[in-house]
Amino acid sequence: MNDNWLMLFDFRRNKGKASVLVKRSEEFCATAEHALSQNFFGPYVDNLFSACELLAKARLITAAAESSGIKGHGAIHSGINRWGKLGNVDSKFVETFNRLSNARGSARYKGDDMSTQFDAEILGTIRAEIADLKARLARFSDDP
Repeated sequence: MNDNWLMLFDFRRNKGKASVLVKRSEEFCATAEHALSQNFFGPYVDNLFSACELLAKARLITAAAESSGIKGHGAIHSGINRWGKLGNVDSKFVETFNRLSNARGSARYKGDDMSTQFDAEILGTIRAEIADLKARLARFSDDP
């Protein structure tokens, strides 16, 4: 370019795997929205947690914080909390992930009404993380 060379390199790894996780997260988020519209609060919380966990894993595996083979709720939970303490992920998302993680058992097995704890605003936090990850994964990509 104008007698100069320009070389770009994207150091993020596992972008393909992370893109699949983000897409699946969008599906869980949409399912949660449907569950909320039906006042199914247990499935609402459980699906929001699944969406958050997939997003957390996508962020961790692209940032070399964890290997792409990371498995288990505990490993992802501790990984995203470490990453949050370093300021590498939105603290509101980490707080949302932790709240959903703590409430998931009650929502799933006890059928507690959690409509006052998890209003529709929480969807905005998760949608913002989806948008941020999609933008990060699209950078330097040939895909539209």
